Amino acid sequence: MVERKFQVIDKYEFNRIYHGIAISEQWQAWETAHFFRVKSIIENPTVGARLISYGCNNGDGSSLNCTKTCSNATLMYSSPENLWNCMTLATLGMLVGPGNDTIDRESEKKMDEKFHFGTVEKFNSLNVFRKVRDCAWASCSDSTYGSCTSSLQGFKCGPVSPNNIAKFGRVMAKPYCQAASAGIDLDIAGQGIVTAYVIQLVLVLFLGLCFKLTTSWIRTFSKGLCIPRDMPKVADNTV
Repeated sequence: MVERKFQVIDKYEFNRIYHGIAISEQWQAWETAHFFRVKSIIENPTVGARLISYGCNNGDGSSLNCTKTCSNATLMYSSPENLWNCMTLATLGMLVGPGNDTIDRESEKKMDEKFHFGTVEKFNSLNVFRKVRDCAWASCSDSTYGSCTSSLQGFKCGPVSPNNIAKFGRVMAKPYCQAASAGIDLDIAGQGIVTAYVIQLVLVLFLGLCFKLTTSWIRTFSKGLCIPRDMPKVADNTV
């Protein structure tokens, strides 16, 4: 049994490099919040769970509200900071509510005054992990881009629980799309695009032909107007 605590941070430092190329902080923020948050909290029980000071923004500039933000998938995924806080609270809610861990109530109270989520047990009823499961499954189930790994398939219909949350954290922290490839973007090289090009070419040729026929007809008609008509001969006035 572990007593969980909170801590507030203003910014999380991202400094990952991929093959010598620095990854943008915005990308790393989304990646960390969505993929690594659960695993990090579970594997570091003595470290206070971090909440970002401006996360859980639901559009009300006067107050942060994690209950309102995390109960709505659109708001939850509107920023990496919102997702970060929702994932953090959902993880603690699962570990403390139906799980065996406890929570420092004084720390929880201070966080509730700022983020308005009630208690972690109450927050657990918002079903944050169901939204995350749906998002993860939707992102890998499209056959065009591969398929979901067998490790994630167990969470397609089965909920996250205290018994499998550690496994869920490990699954999310690893690639869960197998045999994924960029595929062919049908907006760039699909049959519809080829058909559109052919239609455009036919239209151009048709309009060009019409223009040539029209100009030829106008030229012929204009010449006809300029030809002098036969005039009656005038008798010579000779003396």
